[in-house]
Amino acid sequence: MAGPLEFRAERLRFNGARALLAVFCLLGTLSCSQAGPSSFPPTGRGSPEAQIRALIEKDLYPGEKIERLTVVPEPEQSRVAARWEVRLIDDGRHFHPLFHPPTIILFETLPGEAHFPTQGGALAENAGTAPEFQTWQKKLALTRSLMRQVIVLRCMLYCRHQMDTLDRENLKTAEQDLSALTLKKPRR
Repeated sequence: MAGPLEFRAERLRFNGARALLAVFCLLGTLSCSQAGPSSFPPTGRGSPEAQIRALIEKDLYPGEKIERLTVVPEPEQSRVAARWEVRLIDDGRHFHPLFHPPTIILFETLPGEAHFPTQGGALAENAGTAPEFQTWQKKLALTRSLMRQVIVLRCMLYCRHQMDTLDRENLKTAEQDLSALTLKKPRR
């Protein structure tokens, strides 16, 4: 049975550990906030056009780019209107270990427009939650999904045409490549 002195010592150690943990958590959040950009556009840094560009580019994959961006300030409503076109690319790299169809790269242009709220000449903290922008993000996800389906169908069609040239030896080699691929650890 623990005496009152032992109980107080345990309680002191627990409170000290909790305080130390709180200090580390606070220091960690301070250093993280100073180290890199946050999920929303930084206020007061750059023009609204640069902030909108950064907001859109956050959703793009490597190789994809904003082809056109037009920003029109609407000071009477404390917002900016923006129109843009993004060029999306699905290069099918996720299929390359299995087969190499000749024309697998797929390009698509996705237009978008939104009204972003402003505060003092810069985008507001909640600019990423503009309803039109969220609708565009959903459209972006759907477009990417459809592009992936098109590539899968192209690959299936390519494989069907190549089936006549396959024989048992090619099939065994393909099965070995497939098993080696599934045993590989995914790259990040």
